[in-house]
Amino acid sequence: MPAMFLTPPPIDSSVERMYEQDLADNGYISNLTRVWAWRPDVAAAFKELRVTNGTTMTLSDQEFAVVIAATVSQRSDSYCSLAWGTTLAETA
Repeated sequence: MPAMFLTPPPIDSSVERMYEQDLADNGYISNLTRVWAWRPDVAAAFKELRVTNGTTMTLSDQEFAVVIAATVSQRSDSYCSLAWGTTLAETA
């Protein structure tokens, strides 16, 4: 495993599930999952919030991507800007 700025989290069943899901979806464990694995409970709550907001908002997928891409760009988050910029391009 490549060196990270964080040491790996303690492995328990919730962390194993996160890693297994990444492997099934992507074929690898993403750095984002490795970070969220420190707090699987917070990751689950955030995912639930995103799902709840996603089902109740009136924005189209493209409008939502514009809002997120603009927000992360303003915060100088190059990683998320690239990811959401790609998502935005796919909605066009």
